[in-house]
Amino acid sequence: AGADGGRAAEPSPDHVPVLAILPFESLSRDPEQDPVADGITEDLITTLSQIGTLSVVARNTAFAYKGRTVAAKQIGAELNVDFVLTGSVRQAGDRLRITAQLTDARTEVQVWTARYDRQIADIFAVQDELTLTIATALQVKLTEGEQARLRYTTTDNVTAWMHFIRGLSLFRTVSADTYRQARASFEQALVHDPDSAQIHAMLACVHAIEGRFYWTADRDRSLDLAKRHADEALARDPGNADAYAALGALYALALTFAERADEAIVQAQAAIRLNPLNPGWYRGVLGHAFRYAGRLDDAAAVLSDYNRCSPGFGLVDLVLTYADAGDPARAAQCARDLLSARPDFTIERWSLTQNCADLERLETDRKSLAAAGLP
Repeated sequence: AGADGGRAAEPSPDHVPVLAILPFESLSRDPEQDPVADGITEDLITTLSQIGTLSVVARNTAFAYKGRTVAAKQIGAELNVDFVLTGSVRQAGDRLRITAQLTDARTEVQVWTARYDRQIADIFAVQDELTLTIATALQVKLTEGEQARLRYTTTDNVTAWMHFIRGLSLFRTVSADTYRQARASFEQALVHDPDSAQIHAMLACVHAIEGRFYWTADRDRSLDLAKRHADEALARDPGNADAYAALGALYALALTFAERADEAIVQAQAAIRLNPLNPGWYRGVLGHAFRYAGRLDDAAAVLSDYNRCSPGFGLVDLVLTYADAGDPARAAQCARDLLSARPDFTIERWSLTQNCADLERLETDRKSLAAAGLP
């Protein structure tokens, strides 16, 4: 194993370097091994994000580049980053070959390259070495506490880690079935390492989303488990980002349902600024808040954009937006589009996901959906 080539990053006294860690490419023949590459990417993002003098692009934004070949200069322009880390993973039996390249996004000059040939049991040592090498190459100044955290891993149990990264792979596809499978993987990971803050945090995220969309037989229990796992994660790691994400999941949506739509708009717009390549549902939440605030033109624009990016989504709120605006023809057209995309949609099932503080508003919305032709 070793690193070679390139030049050192030029330090700047007043600029915090910004790094994008793109999903490592899996070169393994078995697609079941693909989560290993994603898991390494996730761990590097999580660990390097803990350095105060380094800014790392959020994982949702980074994973938008998965499977794409994009020049470092283009990524630099799109994400306003200084450096791009790319790499690949090849697994054969119990052996791994990991390669990594750090590239200056302004000049496309490689700062360094590295290759590691190790046993899979050494995966955590390789990641520790990678993070320290990256920090050194970027010439970031580390406090003693940050140096200690750079050696932190999700878990020191390889079996737990394999279950965990399988869960992460499933978690990125939002559906009742994939989230049920992701939860099972995270629960298996927790059996092998019950003290892992990150495993608790991801279980909290799954339970929070399952409770939100009523993908569980006992919604209250799911939300209670989300809170419990988030608290467990923060008790072990007070700075765990995913635990805070679970506790703050859909905060703007909660504000909207609480009839605090103007505050919700501020929160949703802040989330979009922080994660410019966000999942489309960010816009769904913003459009929902605009409608509650009576900003119907803004709501229609944002929700239409959501539907363009994620066909079939945002249509329920578009039906309601046009109904509120007194445009029954457009409302009915959106209702037809909704049933075409989601033929199993029912007003009753939708109502279960609406935690409205104002029950009169909910009843009005139910009538508007029915008037537009929805079952």
